Amino acid sequence: MEADSTEEQQSRHRPPVLGSSPWLIYAHGKCLCNQVFYNLSERSYHVRRIPEMQRKEILTSLYGWLLLLDVRTRDLTLLNPRSMQKIQLPPFKYFHKYWCFLLSHPPDDPSSVVMCLKNGNAQIVMFCKPGDLEWTSPPHLNFNDDGDEDDRNDDDDDDDDDDKEDDEDDHSEDSDNDGDDDDDDKEDNEVDHSDDDDDDDDDDDDDDDDDDDDDDDDDDDDDDDDDSDDGFHFAVICKGEIYIQTKYDRLFVLKVENYHVKLVDLEVDLPIPQPRANRGYSPILVGSSDDLFVIFPYCIGQYDKQFEIFKLDWEKKKWSRVENLDGRAVFFNDHRGFVAPTSGESGGLVIRDNKIYITEPDDPYLYEYDIKENSVAISLPCPKLTKNFPEPNWFLP
Repeated sequence: MEADSTEEQQSRHRPPVLGSSPWLIYAHGKCLCNQVFYNLSERSYHVRRIPEMQRKEILTSLYGWLLLLDVRTRDLTLLNPRSMQKIQLPPFKYFHKYWCFLLSHPPDDPSSVVMCLKNGNAQIVMFCKPGDLEWTSPPHLNFNDDGDEDDRNDDDDDDDDDDKEDDEDDHSEDSDNDGDDDDDDKEDNEVDHSDDDDDDDDDDDDDDDDDDDDDDDDDDDDDDDDDSDDGFHFAVICKGEIYIQTKYDRLFVLKVENYHVKLVDLEVDLPIPQPRANRGYSPILVGSSDDLFVIFPYCIGQYDKQFEIFKLDWEKKKWSRVENLDGRAVFFNDHRGFVAPTSGESGGLVIRDNKIYITEPDDPYLYEYDIKENSVAISLPCPKLTKNFPEPNWFLP
């Protein structure tokens, strides 16, 4: 009996067995000390207290790895929850909630890069490779000029040298400002993550009000950005490449070669959806291992939505409307989306296809939209979640 109790206690310190099914992973509780693993195929959840994941926010997951941010030290770690292998990355002191993080390839791939992009800003890009001691910040990226910086320098050395100095000054000022904002965000995050007891309603309400004020401040900061310049809006991984959707819905490939970053214009316009009387949302770029999709969501009611889905024909560089995902489903949250097969490694059905699974910020519910039936199912993955938890992340083993 004692041995069983010890084994059960030890299992709480390890992730559950992660098969081929998509999982939804939450970090919550006091100082983010608890984790919830939700198995989508079995509709079951597992509560854990994994030391390697405590006090860490899950920023993203790709290729079976989690990117974790220590909410106190700002240290970044790549963690494989299957093998519990860890890869320490350089500290990221400029963290901001509008950063988008991507892992271009598995960490053992020589081409692997951890890329950080600030939403809405074309200037702030940082990246590192596993094993690097510091982050690399390239010069200003311009969505209006295709190609790399070296080619532009060859055309007009004097003018470009002056522009480069101006860009570096601007980037330095942006980084300093981000650093100041992030110090404030760091204090706010520590307060938010320490509030987890349901009994402390008054404290939670006060903290929520503080969070709203902070969000307003952040929005004001974003409004200060020059709207005349295009910037990052969404980024996905597809076919081993980083694809960028800009604020003005242009598409680029972001390439890193020998620590040099360049943008390549796909020269493909986003598709034009059917006219709708109901309110639409911004198009969402999602990727799979082979295909690139654009999804147009439309609000029908409080929860109900309809979707138009388009897939890119790589050869023709044209979009075609998709009525059937052919054994696949879509998963996305506020900052990342991807398309994954609905069958497991053995070929058995893991989850139903033609579904769109969505999580929303500050919302504990999972929204499951059926593309064919235009219906929605709402479920609560875990009733034990505390308040002020970070948005969960989709994990595909």
